[in-house]
Amino acid sequence: LQKTFEEDGLDANPKLITRKERAKDSLKIKQLDLKQPQASSTQYMMRNLNLKLIPGENVLIKGQSGIGKSTLFKVISGTWKYGEGTVAIPAGKHFYFLPQRPTLPYGTLKTVLAYPEPVTTYTENEYISALEAIGNMDDFISRLDEIQPWSKLLSGGEQQRIAFARALLKKPDWLFLDESTSALDEESEEHVYHLITKELKDTTIVSIGHRSTVEKYHSKIVLFNVNEEREVKVEEYAGLDLC
Repeated sequence: LQKTFEEDGLDANPKLITRKERAKDSLKIKQLDLKQPQASSTQYMMRNLNLKLIPGENVLIKGQSGIGKSTLFKVISGTWKYGEGTVAIPAGKHFYFLPQRPTLPYGTLKTVLAYPEPVTTYTENEYISALEAIGNMDDFISRLDEIQPWSKLLSGGEQQRIAFARALLKKPDWLFLDESTSALDEESEEHVYHLITKELKDTTIVSIGHRSTVEKYHSKIVLFNVNEEREVKVEEYAGLDLC
């Protein structure tokens, strides 16, 4: 087996990313290299990323497509181990991640909104309030107990609104948005960003996005520049923070 891996250019005993909790409020990424599962020892999405995220400082991450920004969120969540480096997260904090396409299980709309928690986690009024607040979802309030394949019935924009309604219900300490408004028009995007920054005042928001329209909802903009060796240079700018 060792010989086979060497012939294929793969590591027989590949190193993995270390994710640990620590008794500090900030989130720290140190010398992070990202790889695909079957990548060779010299193939990277990005290399040598060093980044510190501070609670209360909403950050917008920008950079060219394909360099591993979404994968970075998977590393923070603990679902991606391929590569090397260290991610230290604050202990005892609730993290919540909103991808472009949220998971919508089969069941009632309450089941979808509560996912992955039990339906009984929230009250009837909390479900109604979340749908009312998120906008353009009032027609679904009467269908909260209806069992449907919602992933097939809801449009892309409606699915993303459901994801933001979940965030309102869960009130996480850290909220990670991975182009979570890509299916929304600019007016709807403006509404949901304004809403979560207003209603989730104690939540630190970290976004991946390309539209300049969301910059004002972040106190810092972080630009990832990757060279030919896939090394990351991080450039930071002050956001508009007009909220």
